[in-house]
Amino acid sequence: MTNKEKEDYLVYLTLFHSTIFPFEADGKENFFKQMPRILYKYRKFDKYAIEMLKGNNLYFSPITELDDPFDCMIETAMNKEKPEYYIDFIIKKIFSYTSNNGIISERRLKKIILSCLVNENFDTDKFIKKAITEKIIGESKEKTSIKSVKEGINSIVKILCSKGISNFLNTAIHHKEDVGVCSLTANRDNKAMWSLYANKLKGYCVEYEIPDIDEIRYRLLPVLYRRKDDVNISLKVIEYALALILRNATSGEVNEGFGALNEAYAVKNISWSDQDEWRLLGSAKSYCSSLKIKAVYLGFKVSKENERNVSRIAKQIGFYVYKMEPITGNKKISYSLISV
Repeated sequence: MTNKEKEDYLVYLTLFHSTIFPFEADGKENFFKQMPRILYKYRKFDKYAIEMLKGNNLYFSPITELDDPFDCMIETAMNKEKPEYYIDFIIKKIFSYTSNNGIISERRLKKIILSCLVNENFDTDKFIKKAITEKIIGESKEKTSIKSVKEGINSIVKILCSKGISNFLNTAIHHKEDVGVCSLTANRDNKAMWSLYANKLKGYCVEYEIPDIDEIRYRLLPVLYRRKDDVNISLKVIEYALALILRNATSGEVNEGFGALNEAYAVKNISWSDQDEWRLLGSAKSYCSSLKIKAVYLGFKVSKENERNVSRIAKQIGFYVYKMEPITGNKKISYSLISV
């Protein structure tokens, strides 16, 4: 997947976590076909290795324990200028979420927003009326829908105008420390990862079947590789608040609070791009046993003892064991089946 496809994936992950509209059913089905059905995990043989294979447990490492100290960095600084600084960002996001079809220009929309912003207080009723008149949002017969729109707008206003924004951002940072990451990859034959994470070919690589269940589906994120790998959480919160507004404006429901931090957990520096990583999120220092082991691949330098132990567990649990062929003049990695 390209970075653009991954960005779309994260957006749809949020969208389809909410109540879908009837016309979205096919789109949701096609979207989830993009979720990988097989992923891999490289490991060395340590004191936890055999027990993790026996129990089929994947560990959610705290973010502070990830191999890249710059991983999951979150920028929280708000611009010290007045909220007008963010208006252009908000407008561009509104246009990206809607099929405006030339109904209103960005310049006109900015004028409407600024006309509703007085002394850092936003008149949501005034904005709703103008937004319906200008057809920015549809007029709903349901009062609850308009109420949801107002609540969504108010969430942005609080972010932009409230002096409590620092408390909100501090909460986000604190929440980050509770998040655990299980790093997986779509690449079984990555030579650098065999060396770095599988103890220079003395370790192993586990092949997991990814179940199509909500417990995994909405917590599995493709990693985006960028030159600038930190994420401005302030802008992300505003972006998802806008998504909430526009979703509710058409009677859809977005799981509030979901998604705003996903990109912060799914961005790494472009120098790591060869890893082709997917991340499963969970509570830090907890375990996941929902992924089924399909096979284990052993490095060709694996010890006889570890080879016997894995083969024994494979017969008990029921997965295949392959061993890497010794490296010769051919640089291509190949494996031989040694246990069924």
